[in-house]
Amino acid sequence: MANAIGGVEEHVVELCDSMFAFGVETGVDRVETCRQAVMAPVEAMAKDAFRATGWPRQQRKRMVQTVTDLARKTFDRRWAELIAAQKQGSA
Repeated sequence: MANAIGGVEEHVVELCDSMFAFGVETGVDRVETCRQAVMAPVEAMAKDAFRATGWPRQQRKRMVQTVTDLARKTFDRRWAELIAAQKQGSA
């Protein structure tokens, strides 16, 4: 499970970096759009992964919620890091 969580965090950071770079190139700050674009595939992957376990529905829902909460926190943290780095670079 710990390995899977690390994979989720890496995936979220990669997507976040990509979306942030795209926003910088286009001059648009679309944090909510980017957050949704990152979260949708993470949630879908988590649902598929936990569906394959054969666990009861409630347990799967809790695990998917845990993964999506982690992904959301990772996204918010990484986005803040990128904004801070951008501000330092332009200051």
